[in-house]
Amino acid sequence: LENGAGAPPDVPDLRSDLSTIIAVPEGRAYLAQVPGASQAPLSDAGLAAVLNWILETFDADAGDFRRFTAEEIAGYRGTTLLDPLRRREELWDAAAAARELAGYRR
Repeated sequence: LENGAGAPPDVPDLRSDLSTIIAVPEGRAYLAQVPGASQAPLSDAGLAAVLNWILETFDADAGDFRRFTAEEIAGYRGTTLLDPLRRREELWDAAAAARELAGYRR
């Protein structure tokens, strides 16, 4: 929605879910590879700008994340996700395991 709210579990909530996903190294690639992003009629620089804006605008937990670059996006777009929902679930589980190992409690 316009305020970043999603409809979990099908549509992530941009206000909190993205920072969880990018906490896992493969999560950065995921954001650029989901069909809505990878197939968007945007240049690599344009998609990088949109992803950076979303994280900066909606997800305060993203903190001082490393901004996406056009070059990074170009590399990620070369791989198509065959099952984006399953991949998101894997990333979510990996992020949860990492938080648990670090003693993180939300």
